[in-house]
Amino acid sequence: MMIYEINIKADRQVAGKFAKWLPEHVKKVLACPGFITAHWFKTDEPEATRVPWTVQYEVESETALENYLKEASTQSSPRIFEEAKKEFGDQIAISSRALKKISEFSSVFSDESRQLSDYPKLHCPFIRQNFKVKYEDWKKMGSKFELKTPEAYLVINQVNPGYEWVFEDSDTFACEKLDGTNVKILTKSGRLIVIQNRLNIIDPLQVMKGNTYITEAIFQSIGKDYVKETGEQAGEVIGPKLQGNPYKLDVHLWYPFEKAITDLRYRSFDEHDRNFDNWSSWFKDHLFSRFFSKRAARLGTDEKVFAEGVVFYNLKRKSESKTWMAKLRRDMFLWFYDGIEIIGYDKAGVIK
Repeated sequence: MMIYEINIKADRQVAGKFAKWLPEHVKKVLACPGFITAHWFKTDEPEATRVPWTVQYEVESETALENYLKEASTQSSPRIFEEAKKEFGDQIAISSRALKKISEFSSVFSDESRQLSDYPKLHCPFIRQNFKVKYEDWKKMGSKFELKTPEAYLVINQVNPGYEWVFEDSDTFACEKLDGTNVKILTKSGRLIVIQNRLNIIDPLQVMKGNTYITEAIFQSIGKDYVKETGEQAGEVIGPKLQGNPYKLDVHLWYPFEKAITDLRYRSFDEHDRNFDNWSSWFKDHLFSRFFSKRAARLGTDEKVFAEGVVFYNLKRKSESKTWMAKLRRDMFLWFYDGIEIIGYDKAGVIK
């Protein structure tokens, strides 16, 4: 883990304008491979003539940061030095530094506000771009496809720089991406210490209100021996109250990602060329849920359910502290939006 820190001092007459400008720049940086989260701080210097701010980015590895800085120097990645100078000139002073994590210290038995490690942001191995949706089609069908605005964020037939390993490295494999909600847990000596989703700590003793289905899911998984006696684990909660329950579960279940790596792997992944056309066809017609297929026999049905998508893993790259996960979903492809006109995009994934 690396921290990339940007220190800013803005003249007070442009501070308000800069404060509105900065979030959009941060979003662009977070879209770069390996960048996980960003934290914006204000230093307490009431008498200062300039407003002091600090932005700290969490970056998954030293390699990811080096790649970003290398691309930034060639103007292919967003970099605050050039963008801010162009917009604000000498009214903004900026410096940066990189911090490498040596160790982490915490008390497992701290209070309920304890935060677990951040959720890694998974990027797509293809470049994605926003495309306009025909307004009349969006009004009729936008809610069906969960399009909040008349735009669709789609993959195009170009490899996302830094993710060539998904296509070229023989150690890369694909596992089903379950359609639910991410939840992390922490246990120690057989005790459940923390349950946390992306936004909140979940109180397992809050049984009258709240997200009780998450607690139910954890205890179902404990009964199936999915939970370690000690350690932090991440997984997906699936079941009746989530995403329309595509897996036809009667109760909620927390499914650890490490189990998905071993049990939900697509074994035929290496039998086909890794390219846009093949994966588009696979996702459209043949990407069936491994999780549901295992349930189908017990349910006495030959029904099939489409998977939401896949997560690509490369454990060798993980051991080398490199970017080692990526994701691709069915709703990232043009054909998913059947009946909606997408402007400026053709079926080959090439911009018109």
